[in-house]
Amino acid sequence: MEVEIVSAGPGDDAELRALRAWLRADPELREARIRLVEAEKPETMGGVLEAVHVILSDAVGVGGFAVSLATWLSTRPRARTRTLRTGGQERELPARADADQVAALLGGPGGNPGDGPGESPGGTPQDTGEGGR
Repeated sequence: MEVEIVSAGPGDDAELRALRAWLRADPELREARIRLVEAEKPETMGGVLEAVHVILSDAVGVGGFAVSLATWLSTRPRARTRTLRTGGQERELPARADADQVAALLGGPGGNPGDGPGESPGGTPQDTGEGGR
């Protein structure tokens, strides 16, 4: 699974670097590939960062990533809403998202669309036993 945590706006380079360092220091993410992505803006010279790009190899990595990202978010002195990109979709990442919220944004417990509650593996709603309420 590939995930990008997108810059919250101008001046966010230090935060993206801090996030990359945080994720790299997490022993549960030792198998993940983590790098910074520079914005493709021809009008700027050098290093404007756009995102932290993470490649996770399995469901354990996805769960560890959700916990690590949520913990990092909770440590930030200045809460900022960000964007998560995964599976060709962009989703809003609340500034104080917890691990369950991050996992849900990634598509469920295993990080795959259709793994969330009330969805079948094909990503379609299924009967949750609530009788349509």
